[in-house]
Amino acid sequence: MKILVIEDEQYLLEAMTGYLARENNVCEGANGFRAASEKISLYSYDVIVLDITLPDGSGLDLMPLIEKENPEAGVIIVSARGSLDDRVNGLDLGADDYLTKPGFIGFWTKADAVSDFDNFQFKGGIK
Repeated sequence: MKILVIEDEQYLLEAMTGYLARENNVCEGANGFRAASEKISLYSYDVIVLDITLPDGSGLDLMPLIEKENPEAGVIIVSARGSLDDRVNGLDLGADDYLTKPGFIGFWTKADAVSDFDNFQFKGGIK
């Protein structure tokens, strides 16, 4: 899969793109609204992971551009803003899922710990 991660916190951007790349995905990162707009306009993505609070604009304002340029892309919003209104607004704008930080950070840690799950042999030989 080709994935674009839009996140302004550099350590989170590197953690997410690094993890997804290790799982055999093609990953690109954008650390702001302008950089994300350029990538969305130039390239096609299967999945876009989108932070709302960016230093130079709102990630939600990227949703119409995503719909225009990458209408088939799945969009996962990852944000520290976890109010019900924020979630509903993001989903109404076309996001497929809405995950809140810091729980999302725990997900990455847990995912690393079980990354060898595909090779786990269940009882009875079922893989």
